[in-house]
Amino acid sequence: MQIVSYGLASIGITTKNIQREVRVVIDPYDNVTGLRFPRTIEAEMILSSHDAPEANNIAAVEGKPFVVKLPGEYEVAGVFVYGISAPRKDGSPHIIFLIEAEGLRLAHLGAMDRPLTDDEVTALGDVDILFVPMGGGMVLSADQAADAVQAIEPRAAVPVFYGKAKGVKAESPLPFVKALGVSPVDAGGKWKIARAGLPEEDLQVVTLS
Repeated sequence: MQIVSYGLASIGITTKNIQREVRVVIDPYDNVTGLRFPRTIEAEMILSSHDAPEANNIAAVEGKPFVVKLPGEYEVAGVFVYGISAPRKDGSPHIIFLIEAEGLRLAHLGAMDRPLTDDEVTALGDVDILFVPMGGGMVLSADQAADAVQAIEPRAAVPVFYGKAKGVKAESPLPFVKALGVSPVDAGGKWKIARAGLPEEDLQVVTLS
């Protein structure tokens, strides 16, 4: 499996099944955010956590992707997705996602801006890789993001959404890492990972540049 960051909370996941590669793009954003979404990105599936410029630029992704914008259970070419309703603190609709592929369970918290409820943590279940938004302002603070990691207990945590964009407070991931008490691993632009490459006990924090 290969994982890349496109900026903000947008993640690209490329997974292989017996027949072909399957590409999933999460939260493609509009240029009005102050960042430019990469061109020529293709996917078989798009997951959009909420209807806002930070997550709903479906037209930016090429191909004929299956689009998930509502809670529920979905499957495309052997990739299983579970959308879990998790409204933002103002009550607006928002989804967190659980993805199953290549024997891995990946959770993406979208643009969550409040602590997870016990029911939401239970709905996610066992998580191998967690994408957690941090940066203050419109998403979790570093301390809140660390609390989410400690509640879910993934094998690896990947901070997203930090950096410079309109409405997003620029914040280094270092306070998040410090709160968790671990040394981060910088995977660079692409993170190639298999289940066997994840730690069995200790938490790993991975940053994507």
